[in-house]
Amino acid sequence: MKSIKQTAAVAIASLMLVVTLVLSLVTFSKAQTALTGTLHELLISKAEDTADLVATQLDSWRRIADGIARNFDGEASRTSQQTYLQRETRENDLLYIGMLRNDGALILPNGQTIDASKHPYYDGLIAGQTIITTPFKLATDDNMVVTVAVPITASNYIGLVGFLPGQALCAAIADVGFGKTGYAYILDGEATTIAHPNYDLVLQRDNDLENVKTDVSLQELVTIQKEMIQAKTGAGRYDYNGKNRMLGYAPIAGTNWSLAFAAETSEVLNRVASMRQFVMVFLFVVLAVAIISATLLGGALAKPIIQVTKVAQSLAAYDLTVSIPSNLLKRKDEVGQLAQAVGTTVAMLQQSLGSISNSSQRLAAASAQLSANAQTVAASVQESIASTEEIAAGMQSISAATKEVNASSQEMAASVNQFAERADDGLSRTQEIKGRASNLSSDAITSQQAAKQMYAEIREQMSQAIADMHVVNNINELAQTISSIAAQTNLLSLNAA
Repeated sequence: MKSIKQTAAVAIASLMLVVTLVLSLVTFSKAQTALTGTLHELLISKAEDTADLVATQLDSWRRIADGIARNFDGEASRTSQQTYLQRETRENDLLYIGMLRNDGALILPNGQTIDASKHPYYDGLIAGQTIITTPFKLATDDNMVVTVAVPITASNYIGLVGFLPGQALCAAIADVGFGKTGYAYILDGEATTIAHPNYDLVLQRDNDLENVKTDVSLQELVTIQKEMIQAKTGAGRYDYNGKNRMLGYAPIAGTNWSLAFAAETSEVLNRVASMRQFVMVFLFVVLAVAIISATLLGGALAKPIIQVTKVAQSLAAYDLTVSIPSNLLKRKDEVGQLAQAVGTTVAMLQQSLGSISNSSQRLAAASAQLSANAQTVAASVQESIASTEEIAAGMQSISAATKEVNASSQEMAASVNQFAERADDGLSRTQEIKGRASNLSSDAITSQQAAKQMYAEIREQMSQAIADMHVVNNINELAQTISSIAAQTNLLSLNAA
Protein backbone atom coordinates (compact mmCIF):
# COMPACT_ATOMS: atom_id res chain seq x y z
CA MET A 1 0.00 0.00 0.00
CA LYS A 2 1.36 3.38 -0.97
CA SER A 3 1.74 5.92 1.79
CA ILE A 4 0.37 9.43 1.58
CA LYS A 5 3.94 10.69 1.44
CA GLN A 6 4.72 8.60 -1.63
CA THR A 7 1.40 9.42 -3.28
CA ALA A 8 1.81 13.14 -2.64
CA ALA A 9 5.42 13.06 -3.83
CA VAL A 10 4.50 11.25 -7.04
CA ALA A 11 1.48 13.49 -7.66
CA ILE A 12 3.36 16.73 -7.05
CA ALA A 13 6.40 15.61 -9.03
CA SER A 14 4.20 14.46 -11.91
CA LEU A 15 2.29 17.73 -11.88
CA MET A 16 5.46 19.80 -11.86
CA LEU A 17 6.94 17.60 -14.59
CA VAL A 18 3.86 17.98 -16.78
CA VAL A 19 3.65 21.73 -16.19
CA THR A 20 7.37 22.19 -16.81
CA LEU A 21 7.25 19.96 -19.89
CA VAL A 22 4.27 21.81 -21.32
CA LEU A 23 5.82 25.19 -20.59
CA SER A 24 9.13 24.03 -22.05
CA LEU A 25 7.48 22.70 -25.19
CA VAL A 26 5.40 25.84 -25.61
CA THR A 27 8.41 28.04 -24.96
CA PHE A 28 10.56 25.97 -27.28
CA SER A 29 7.90 26.01 -29.98
CA LYS A 30 7.40 29.74 -29.65
CA ALA A 31 11.13 30.32 -29.59
CA GLN A 32 11.65 28.08 -32.61
CA THR A 33 8.88 29.86 -34.48
CA ALA A 34 10.25 33.24 -33.53
CA LEU A 35 13.80 32.20 -34.35
CA THR A 36 12.70 30.67 -37.64
CA GLY A 37 10.94 33.89 -38.53
CA THR A 38 14.01 35.85 -37.52
CA LEU A 39 16.23 33.57 -39.58
CA HIS A 40 13.93 33.95 -42.56
CA GLU A 41 14.29 37.70 -42.22
CA LEU A 42 18.03 37.28 -41.79
CA LEU A 43 18.30 35.15 -44.93
CA ILE A 44 16.17 37.60 -46.89
CA SER A 45 18.32 40.45 -45.64
CA LYS A 46 21.43 38.48 -46.55
CA ALA A 47 20.03 37.78 -50.02
CA GLU A 48 19.13 41.43 -50.54
CA ASP A 49 22.58 42.57 -49.43
CA THR A 50 24.27 40.05 -51.71
CA ALA A 51 21.97 41.00 -54.59
CA ASP A 52 22.94 44.63 -54.04
CA LEU A 53 26.58 43.57 -54.03
CA VAL A 54 26.17 41.75 -57.34
CA ALA A 55 24.24 44.68 -58.79
CA THR A 56 27.09 46.95 -57.75
CA GLN A 57 29.59 44.65 -59.45
CA LEU A 58 27.51 44.59 -62.62
CA ASP A 59 27.24 48.35 -62.56
CA SER A 60 31.01 48.55 -62.12
CA TRP A 61 31.50 46.40 -65.20
CA ARG A 62 29.11 48.61 -67.14
CA ARG A 63 31.00 51.74 -66.14
CA ILE A 64 34.31 50.16 -67.09
CA ALA A 65 32.98 49.09 -70.48
CA ASP A 66 31.32 52.45 -71.02
CA GLY A 67 34.57 54.27 -70.15
CA ILE A 68 36.56 52.13 -72.56
CA ALA A 69 33.96 52.79 -75.26
CA ARG A 70 34.04 56.56 -74.75
CA ASN A 71 37.82 56.64 -74.94
CA PHE A 72 37.99 54.45 -78.05
CA ASP A 73 39.25 56.48 -81.04
CA GLY A 74 37.57 55.26 -84.16
CA GLU A 75 39.79 57.42 -86.33
CA ALA A 76 43.04 56.06 -84.94
CA SER A 77 45.07 53.49 -86.75
CA ARG A 78 44.24 49.87 -86.37
CA THR A 79 47.44 49.29 -84.47
CA SER A 80 46.68 52.11 -82.03
CA GLN A 81 43.19 50.78 -81.49
CA GLN A 82 44.48 47.27 -80.78
CA THR A 83 47.11 48.61 -78.39
CA TYR A 84 44.45 50.59 -76.52
CA LEU A 85 42.11 47.64 -76.22
CA GLN A 86 44.88 45.30 -75.02
CA ARG A 87 45.94 47.75 -72.34
CA GLU A 88 42.37 48.15 -71.07
CA THR A 89 41.96 44.37 -71.10
CA ARG A 90 44.92 43.90 -68.79
CA GLU A 91 44.01 46.75 -66.48
CA ASN A 92 40.40 45.60 -66.01
CA ASP A 93 40.99 41.83 -65.73
CA LEU A 94 39.14 41.12 -68.97
CA LEU A 95 39.78 38.20 -71.26
CA TYR A 96 39.68 40.45 -74.28
CA ILE A 97 37.67 43.27 -75.84
CA GLY A 98 35.98 43.12 -79.23
CA MET A 99 34.43 45.73 -81.48
CA LEU A 100 31.07 44.81 -83.05
CA ARG A 101 30.22 45.97 -86.54
CA ASN A 102 26.75 46.40 -88.01
CA ASP A 103 27.03 43.15 -89.95
CA GLY A 104 27.50 41.19 -86.72
CA ALA A 105 31.22 40.70 -87.13
CA LEU A 106 33.15 40.98 -83.88
CA ILE A 107 36.75 42.18 -84.34
CA LEU A 108 39.11 40.93 -81.60
CA PRO A 109 42.40 42.67 -80.60
CA ASN A 110 44.44 39.94 -82.25
CA GLY A 111 42.71 40.65 -85.55
CA GLN A 112 40.48 37.58 -85.37
CA THR A 113 36.91 38.04 -86.55
CA ILE A 114 33.93 36.23 -84.93
CA ASP A 115 30.34 36.07 -86.14
CA ALA A 116 28.49 37.52 -83.15
CA SER A 117 25.09 37.84 -84.80
CA LYS A 118 23.89 34.86 -82.77
CA HIS A 119 25.34 36.05 -79.47
CA PRO A 120 22.85 37.18 -76.79
CA TYR A 121 24.18 40.75 -76.72
CA TYR A 122 23.83 41.46 -80.45
CA ASP A 123 20.14 42.44 -80.50
CA GLY A 124 20.65 44.66 -77.46
CA LEU A 125 23.45 46.58 -79.07
CA ILE A 126 21.41 46.98 -82.24
CA ALA A 127 18.76 48.59 -80.00
CA GLY A 128 21.37 50.81 -78.34
CA GLN A 129 21.21 49.03 -74.94
CA THR A 130 23.96 48.10 -72.49
CA ILE A 131 23.89 44.35 -71.98
CA ILE A 132 25.51 41.98 -69.46
CA THR A 133 24.96 38.42 -70.57
CA THR A 134 24.67 35.27 -68.60
CA PRO A 135 27.57 32.82 -69.02
CA PHE A 136 27.65 31.14 -72.46
CA LYS A 137 30.14 29.22 -74.54
CA LEU A 138 32.04 30.78 -77.41
CA ALA A 139 31.96 28.92 -80.66
CA THR A 140 35.65 29.57 -81.23
CA ASP A 141 37.21 27.96 -78.16
CA ASP A 142 34.24 26.49 -76.25
CA ASN A 143 35.09 28.61 -73.22
CA MET A 144 32.37 29.87 -70.88
CA VAL A 145 32.29 33.67 -70.80
CA VAL A 146 30.27 36.58 -69.51
CA THR A 147 30.09 39.60 -71.76
CA VAL A 148 29.52 43.28 -71.04
CA ALA A 149 28.36 45.07 -74.18
CA VAL A 150 27.88 48.86 -74.46
CA PRO A 151 26.87 50.95 -77.48
CA ILE A 152 29.57 53.02 -79.20
CA THR A 153 29.39 55.92 -81.61
CA ALA A 154 32.64 55.25 -83.45
CA SER A 155 32.39 54.87 -87.20
CA ASN A 156 31.81 51.35 -88.55
CA TYR A 157 31.08 49.97 -85.06
CA ILE A 158 27.82 49.67 -83.07
CA GLY A 159 29.21 48.50 -79.78
CA LEU A 160 32.12 47.47 -77.58
CA VAL A 161 32.05 43.99 -76.01
CA GLY A 162 34.17 43.08 -73.02
CA PHE A 163 34.64 39.40 -72.23
CA LEU A 164 34.84 38.17 -68.65
CA PRO A 165 35.64 34.64 -67.51
CA GLY A 166 32.60 32.40 -67.02
CA GLN A 167 33.41 32.31 -63.30
CA ALA A 168 33.14 36.09 -63.02
CA LEU A 169 29.63 35.99 -61.57
CA CYS A 170 30.65 33.12 -59.28
CA ALA A 171 33.57 35.20 -58.04
CA ALA A 172 31.19 38.07 -57.27
CA ILE A 173 29.38 35.89 -54.73
CA ALA A 174 32.25 33.64 -53.70
CA ASP A 175 33.08 35.59 -50.57
CA VAL A 176 29.50 35.60 -49.32
CA GLY A 177 28.65 32.84 -46.88
CA PHE A 178 26.88 31.85 -43.70
CA GLY A 179 28.66 29.49 -41.37
CA LYS A 180 29.91 26.31 -42.94
CA THR A 181 26.97 25.47 -45.18
CA GLY A 182 25.60 28.84 -46.27
CA TYR A 183 26.17 29.98 -49.85
CA ALA A 184 24.62 32.17 -52.55
CA TYR A 185 23.71 31.38 -56.14
CA ILE A 186 22.10 33.24 -59.01
CA LEU A 187 19.34 32.21 -61.40
CA ASP A 188 18.46 33.97 -64.61
CA GLY A 189 14.92 34.72 -65.75
CA GLU A 190 14.44 31.11 -66.88
CA ALA A 191 15.68 29.61 -63.57
CA THR A 192 18.97 28.53 -65.14
CA THR A 193 21.91 28.56 -62.76
CA ILE A 194 24.37 31.28 -63.83
CA ALA A 195 26.42 31.53 -60.64
CA HIS A 196 27.03 28.88 -58.02
CA PRO A 197 29.84 27.67 -55.73
CA ASN A 198 29.67 24.46 -57.73
CA TYR A 199 30.81 25.79 -61.10
CA ASP A 200 29.89 22.54 -62.82
CA LEU A 201 26.23 23.49 -62.43
CA VAL A 202 26.99 26.68 -64.36
CA LEU A 203 28.78 24.75 -67.07
CA GLN A 204 25.85 22.34 -67.29
CA ARG A 205 23.36 25.22 -67.32
CA ASP A 206 21.51 23.44 -64.57
CA ASN A 207 17.77 24.20 -64.48
CA ASP A 208 15.61 22.67 -61.74
CA LEU A 209 12.41 23.54 -63.60
CA GLU A 210 13.57 20.94 -66.08
CA ASN A 211 15.15 18.60 -63.54
CA VAL A 212 11.92 18.29 -61.55
CA LYS A 213 10.38 16.46 -64.48
CA THR A 214 12.59 13.50 -63.63
CA ASP A 215 13.20 14.17 -59.93
CA VAL A 216 10.05 14.97 -57.97
CA SER A 217 12.08 15.53 -54.80
CA LEU A 218 12.93 18.97 -56.23
CA GLN A 219 9.31 20.09 -56.12
CA GLU A 220 9.71 22.19 -52.97
CA LEU A 221 12.78 23.91 -54.39
CA VAL A 222 11.08 24.49 -57.73
CA THR A 223 8.13 26.11 -55.97
CA ILE A 224 10.53 28.60 -54.41
CA GLN A 225 12.41 29.17 -57.68
CA LYS A 226 9.17 30.00 -59.46
CA GLU A 227 8.75 32.80 -56.95
CA MET A 228 12.34 33.88 -57.56
CA ILE A 229 12.02 34.25 -61.35
CA GLN A 230 9.01 36.50 -60.76
CA ALA A 231 11.36 39.00 -59.11
CA LYS A 232 9.85 38.43 -55.67
CA THR A 233 11.54 38.63 -52.30
CA GLY A 234 10.94 35.93 -49.72
CA ALA A 235 12.13 32.84 -47.89
CA GLY A 236 11.37 29.14 -47.74
CA ARG A 237 12.51 25.67 -46.79
CA TYR A 238 13.19 22.65 -48.94
CA ASP A 239 14.99 19.32 -49.04
CA TYR A 240 18.00 19.00 -51.32
CA ASN A 241 20.28 15.98 -51.55
CA GLY A 242 18.78 14.55 -48.39
CA LYS A 243 19.28 17.69 -46.31
CA ASN A 244 16.78 20.29 -45.25
CA ARG A 245 17.73 23.82 -46.19
CA MET A 246 16.45 27.32 -45.59
CA LEU A 247 16.61 29.89 -48.33
CA GLY A 248 16.15 33.64 -48.70
CA TYR A 249 15.92 35.27 -52.12
CA ALA A 250 15.79 38.71 -53.70
CA PRO A 251 15.94 40.11 -57.27
CA ILE A 252 19.12 41.73 -58.63
CA ALA A 253 18.45 45.29 -59.67
CA GLY A 254 18.85 46.11 -63.37
CA THR A 255 18.44 42.47 -64.43
CA ASN A 256 15.84 39.73 -64.52
CA TRP A 257 18.09 37.63 -62.32
CA SER A 258 17.41 36.53 -58.78
CA LEU A 259 19.89 35.77 -56.04
CA ALA A 260 19.25 33.08 -53.44
CA PHE A 261 21.05 32.66 -50.16
CA ALA A 262 20.72 29.14 -48.76
CA ALA A 263 21.99 27.25 -45.72
CA GLU A 264 21.32 23.94 -44.06
CA THR A 265 18.53 24.18 -41.52
CA SER A 266 20.53 22.30 -38.90
CA GLU A 267 23.19 24.98 -38.95
CA VAL A 268 20.81 27.89 -39.27
CA LEU A 269 18.82 26.59 -36.33
CA ASN A 270 21.84 25.59 -34.28
CA ARG A 271 20.64 28.03 -31.66
CA VAL A 272 17.40 26.12 -31.53
CA ALA A 273 19.37 22.92 -31.03
CA SER A 274 21.30 24.59 -28.23
CA MET A 275 18.04 25.79 -26.79
CA ARG A 276 16.65 22.25 -27.03
CA GLN A 277 19.62 20.94 -25.07
CA PHE A 278 19.20 23.72 -22.53
CA VAL A 279 15.51 22.89 -22.19
CA MET A 280 16.32 19.21 -21.65
CA VAL A 281 18.90 20.01 -18.98
CA PHE A 282 16.52 22.50 -17.41
CA LEU A 283 13.77 19.89 -17.50
CA PHE A 284 15.91 17.33 -15.69
CA VAL A 285 16.95 19.92 -13.11
CA VAL A 286 13.34 20.92 -12.55
CA LEU A 287 12.36 17.26 -12.31
CA ALA A 288 15.04 16.63 -9.67
CA VAL A 289 13.99 19.71 -7.73
CA ALA A 290 10.36 18.68 -8.12
CA ILE A 291 11.02 15.19 -6.76
CA ILE A 292 12.97 16.56 -3.78
CA SER A 293 10.41 19.27 -3.11
CA ALA A 294 7.54 16.84 -3.56
CA THR A 295 9.15 14.38 -1.15
CA LEU A 296 9.65 17.07 1.48
CA LEU A 297 6.20 18.51 0.93
CA GLY A 298 4.65 15.05 0.90
CA GLY A 299 6.37 14.28 4.19
CA ALA A 300 5.14 17.56 5.66
CA LEU A 301 1.62 16.79 4.52
CA ALA A 302 1.71 13.15 5.56
CA LYS A 303 3.23 13.59 9.06
CA PRO A 304 0.16 15.12 10.76
CA ILE A 305 -2.16 12.71 8.96
CA ILE A 306 -0.03 9.78 10.14
CA GLN A 307 -0.27 11.09 13.71
CA VAL A 308 -4.06 11.32 13.45
CA THR A 309 -4.12 7.84 11.88
CA LYS A 310 -2.21 6.39 14.85
CA VAL A 311 -4.78 7.93 17.20
CA ALA A 312 -7.59 6.40 15.13
CA GLN A 313 -5.85 3.00 15.18
CA SER A 314 -5.53 3.21 18.98
CA LEU A 315 -9.25 3.98 19.20
CA ALA A 316 -9.95 0.98 16.96
CA ALA A 317 -7.95 -1.13 19.47
CA TYR A 318 -10.23 0.16 22.32
CA ASP A 319 -7.46 2.31 23.76
CA LEU A 320 -9.14 5.49 24.99
CA THR A 321 -6.09 6.74 26.85
CA VAL A 322 -4.65 8.35 23.71
CA SER A 323 -4.51 12.10 23.22
CA ILE A 324 -4.13 14.37 20.18
CA PRO A 325 -0.75 16.18 19.95
CA SER A 326 -1.14 19.86 20.73
CA ASN A 327 0.68 20.92 17.55
CA LEU A 328 -2.09 19.31 15.49
CA LEU A 329 -4.84 21.01 17.48
CA LYS A 330 -3.19 24.40 16.85
CA ARG A 331 -3.25 24.01 13.08
CA LYS A 332 -5.78 26.16 11.23
CA ASP A 333 -6.07 23.98 8.15
CA GLU A 334 -8.09 20.87 7.33
CA VAL A 335 -5.63 18.68 9.24
CA GLY A 336 -6.24 20.80 12.33
CA GLN A 337 -9.98 20.42 11.85
CA LEU A 338 -9.53 16.65 11.51
CA ALA A 339 -7.39 16.53 14.67
CA GLN A 340 -9.97 18.57 16.59
CA ALA A 341 -12.76 16.29 15.37
CA VAL A 342 -10.83 13.18 16.44
CA GLY A 343 -10.00 14.83 19.78
CA THR A 344 -13.67 15.63 20.33
CA THR A 345 -14.53 12.02 19.46
CA VAL A 346 -11.98 10.71 21.98
CA ALA A 347 -13.32 13.01 24.70
CA MET A 348 -16.91 11.97 24.00
CA LEU A 349 -15.95 8.30 24.02
CA GLN A 350 -14.11 8.72 27.32
CA GLN A 351 -17.13 10.52 28.81
CA SER A 352 -19.49 7.89 27.45
CA LEU A 353 -17.29 5.13 28.83
CA GLY A 354 -17.35 6.77 32.29
CA SER A 355 -21.13 7.01 32.14
CA ILE A 356 -21.34 3.39 31.06
CA SER A 357 -19.04 2.37 33.94
CA ASN A 358 -21.20 4.19 36.49
CA SER A 359 -24.34 2.71 34.98
CA SER A 360 -22.76 -0.73 35.09
CA GLN A 361 -22.02 -0.36 38.79
CA ARG A 362 -25.58 0.74 39.50
CA LEU A 363 -26.86 -2.09 37.36
CA ALA A 364 -24.69 -4.60 39.26
CA ALA A 365 -26.10 -3.35 42.60
CA ALA A 366 -29.62 -3.53 41.24
CA SER A 367 -28.94 -7.03 39.94
CA ALA A 368 -27.71 -8.13 43.39
CA GLN A 369 -30.81 -6.65 45.03
CA LEU A 370 -33.00 -8.29 42.43
CA SER A 371 -31.28 -11.62 43.06
CA ALA A 372 -31.94 -11.30 46.82
CA ASN A 373 -35.56 -10.39 46.15
CA ALA A 374 -35.84 -13.35 43.83
CA GLN A 375 -34.54 -15.67 46.56
CA THR A 376 -37.04 -14.17 49.04
CA VAL A 377 -39.87 -14.63 46.57
CA ALA A 378 -38.73 -18.20 45.93
CA ALA A 379 -38.85 -18.92 49.70
CA SER A 380 -42.27 -17.32 49.90
CA VAL A 381 -43.43 -19.40 46.98
CA GLN A 382 -42.19 -22.55 48.76
CA GLU A 383 -44.10 -21.57 51.87
CA SER A 384 -47.15 -20.79 49.73
CA ILE A 385 -46.90 -24.20 48.12
CA ALA A 386 -46.76 -25.88 51.56
CA SER A 387 -49.73 -23.83 52.78
CA THR A 388 -51.59 -24.64 49.59
CA GLU A 389 -51.01 -28.31 50.18
CA GLU A 390 -52.35 -27.92 53.74
CA ILE A 391 -55.39 -26.06 52.38
CA ALA A 392 -55.91 -28.80 49.83
CA ALA A 393 -55.80 -31.38 52.62
CA GLY A 394 -58.27 -29.26 54.62
CA MET A 395 -60.55 -28.98 51.64
CA GLN A 396 -60.47 -32.74 51.24
CA SER A 397 -61.44 -33.06 54.92
CA ILE A 398 -64.25 -30.55 54.37
CA SER A 399 -65.38 -32.48 51.33
CA ALA A 400 -65.42 -35.71 53.34
CA ALA A 401 -67.30 -33.98 56.17
CA THR A 402 -69.76 -32.59 53.68
CA LYS A 403 -70.32 -36.06 52.29
CA GLU A 404 -70.87 -37.33 55.81
CA VAL A 405 -73.35 -34.50 56.42
CA ASN A 406 -75.14 -35.42 53.22
CA ALA A 407 -75.20 -39.06 54.27
CA SER A 408 -76.44 -38.06 57.70
CA SER A 409 -79.06 -35.87 56.10
CA GLN A 410 -80.18 -38.75 53.95
CA GLU A 411 -80.24 -41.01 56.96
CA MET A 412 -82.17 -38.38 58.85
CA ALA A 413 -84.58 -38.11 55.96
CA ALA A 414 -85.02 -41.88 56.08
CA SER A 415 -85.56 -41.68 59.83
CA VAL A 416 -88.08 -38.91 59.29
CA ASN A 417 -89.87 -41.13 56.87
CA GLN A 418 -89.78 -43.88 59.41
CA PHE A 419 -90.94 -41.44 62.01
CA ALA A 420 -93.76 -40.43 59.72
CA GLU A 421 -94.76 -44.01 59.20
CA ARG A 422 -94.92 -44.41 62.98
CA ALA A 423 -97.08 -41.32 63.29
CA ASP A 424 -99.87 -43.42 64.18
CA ASP A 425 -98.25 -44.04 67.59
CA GLY A 426 -99.35 -40.74 68.78
CA LEU A 427 -100.27 -37.35 67.47
CA SER A 428 -98.41 -35.30 69.93
CA ARG A 429 -95.22 -37.35 69.57
CA THR A 430 -95.58 -37.31 65.87
CA GLN A 431 -95.97 -33.54 65.73
CA GLU A 432 -92.93 -33.13 67.96
CA ILE A 433 -90.82 -35.52 65.96
CA LYS A 434 -92.02 -33.93 62.71
CA GLY A 435 -91.04 -30.49 63.97
CA ARG A 436 -87.60 -31.69 65.05
CA ALA A 437 -87.14 -33.50 61.76
CA SER A 438 -88.07 -30.41 59.81
CA ASN A 439 -85.63 -28.31 61.84
CA LEU A 440 -82.87 -30.84 61.42
CA SER A 441 -83.51 -31.03 57.67
CA SER A 442 -83.40 -27.24 57.39
CA ASP A 443 -80.21 -27.08 59.44
CA ALA A 444 -78.61 -29.76 57.30
CA ILE A 445 -79.45 -27.94 54.06
CA THR A 446 -78.26 -24.65 55.53
CA SER A 447 -75.01 -26.24 56.68
CA GLN A 448 -74.50 -27.78 53.23
CA GLN A 449 -74.99 -24.41 51.48
CA ALA A 450 -72.75 -22.67 53.98
CA ALA A 451 -70.04 -25.26 53.38
CA LYS A 452 -70.26 -24.79 49.58
CA GLN A 453 -70.15 -20.99 49.90
CA MET A 454 -67.16 -21.17 52.22
CA TYR A 455 -65.44 -23.51 49.78
CA ALA A 456 -65.92 -21.02 46.91
CA GLU A 457 -64.74 -18.11 49.04
CA ILE A 458 -61.69 -20.06 50.14
CA ARG A 459 -60.87 -20.94 46.55
CA GLU A 460 -61.19 -17.29 45.38
CA GLN A 461 -59.10 -16.05 48.29
CA MET A 462 -56.38 -18.63 47.46
CA SER A 463 -56.23 -17.46 43.82
CA GLN A 464 -56.07 -13.82 44.87
CA ALA A 465 -53.43 -14.57 47.48
CA ILE A 466 -51.22 -16.43 45.03
CA ALA A 467 -51.64 -13.69 42.36
CA ASP A 468 -50.65 -10.87 44.71
CA MET A 469 -47.62 -12.76 46.07
CA HIS A 470 -48.91 -12.05 49.57
CA VAL A 471 -49.86 -15.67 50.03
CA VAL A 472 -48.29 -16.39 53.37
CA ASN A 473 -50.55 -14.24 55.52
CA ASN A 474 -53.65 -15.07 53.47
CA ILE A 475 -52.92 -18.77 53.61
CA ASN A 476 -52.55 -18.59 57.39
CA GLU A 477 -55.87 -16.80 57.62
CA LEU A 478 -57.44 -19.30 55.26
CA ALA A 479 -56.00 -22.16 57.28
CA GLN A 480 -57.56 -20.72 60.42
CA THR A 481 -60.86 -20.22 58.61
CA ILE A 482 -60.75 -23.75 57.25
CA SER A 483 -60.00 -25.05 60.74
CA SER A 484 -62.99 -23.10 62.02
CA ILE A 485 -65.19 -24.40 59.24
CA ALA A 486 -63.96 -27.92 59.88
CA ALA A 487 -64.78 -27.53 63.57
CA GLN A 488 -68.24 -26.19 62.72
CA THR A 489 -68.75 -28.98 60.24
CA ASN A 490 -67.71 -31.57 62.77
CA LEU A 491 -70.01 -29.95 65.31
CA LEU A 492 -72.80 -29.90 62.79
CA SER A 493 -72.16 -33.52 61.97
CA LEU A 494 -72.31 -34.36 65.67
CA ASN A 495 -75.52 -32.43 65.96
CA ALA A 496 -76.90 -34.21 62.97
CA ALA A 497 -75.94 -37.51 64.46
